[in-house]
Amino acid sequence: MKYFSKTIIILFSVAFLIRLLVALWSFNFRENTDVLRYRDWGRIAYLYGLPDTYRGDHLSFGTLPNNQPPGSLYIISSMYNLSIQTSKVILKITKSPPGSLQWVNGPLLDFFLRLPALVADLVIGYIIYQLVRTKSSEKLALLSSGLFLFNPLIIYNSSFWGQMDSINNLFLLLSIYFLYKQKVEYVMPFFFLSLFIKLSLLPIFPILILLMYFSSKNNIRRVSLSLIYGVAIILLLTLPISTTPWAWLTNYLSSNGLGELQNITAFAFNFWWIIFKPAILIGNPETLFGFSEVRLIGSPQDSILYLGISLFHWAIVLFMITFLQVLKFIIQRR
Repeated sequence: MKYFSKTIIILFSVAFLIRLLVALWSFNFRENTDVLRYRDWGRIAYLYGLPDTYRGDHLSFGTLPNNQPPGSLYIISSMYNLSIQTSKVILKITKSPPGSLQWVNGPLLDFFLRLPALVADLVIGYIIYQLVRTKSSEKLALLSSGLFLFNPLIIYNSSFWGQMDSINNLFLLLSIYFLYKQKVEYVMPFFFLSLFIKLSLLPIFPILILLMYFSSKNNIRRVSLSLIYGVAIILLLTLPISTTPWAWLTNYLSSNGLGELQNITAFAFNFWWIIFKPAILIGNPETLFGFSEVRLIGSPQDSILYLGISLFHWAIVLFMITFLQVLKFIIQRR
């Protein structure tokens, strides 16, 4: 088969099997706070509706309501509903009373909450394979895809931790794919969908705009249309949350744009975590709300002053220095 050769099928089957085993292994430990939040948001959306997840009225875990963009909520809510329906089928087949199968109440839901990221991993791996194959050899395409699919950090992030980074990264990759194909009109819709899942890739926005401008041969109209399409899609997708999507999104960004735990590193595989090696303290593990109280000891707050300037603003300066070099390179190479 041209697109699904025997080697590809084996490669992706092994990649999915490893992720499945890692996910099942993770259920031997107490679930991390992020997935516990996902459970709670899914429950609230199921019982009270999507908008209520952004309020603190019905929380059973954690002190903060939903702080993720609506795209993440739609995925969580869909997986929660799918888990409920699957549970009903299992109980009907096994003729078991509700609540009698412990693995249905816990691990099954946790697996469904991880499933979209697992699938996104595989799709990214396939896109990498196709892109490399068009420019190089089959062997190098398989190697490139394998380097992503079997990267321990990628597997840990989606399968063990249960994060959604693979999903918003997939939309970014699709955005770059259409940029590569010079189909500029599709670039911003897919990039905005990435931000609709998670805001982590927002700094790439100006770079994409500049690349779109040169890719379209300085056609501002095509770039503008792409932006309009992207904004329109996001506004339409926000309507289930609010009938005034623009005002809601503006308020959301002002409230959640900087995230939480304002340490210079927070549970991430990055340079500062290696340097400071902070200790993690949680609240009372016997209660759900207590377990959600997390503190990092040894990781400086971004508000600490250094030479009279906060670490937050030092970070912006360092980022802009690097960022401007990237922009300079793009402008010079057009």
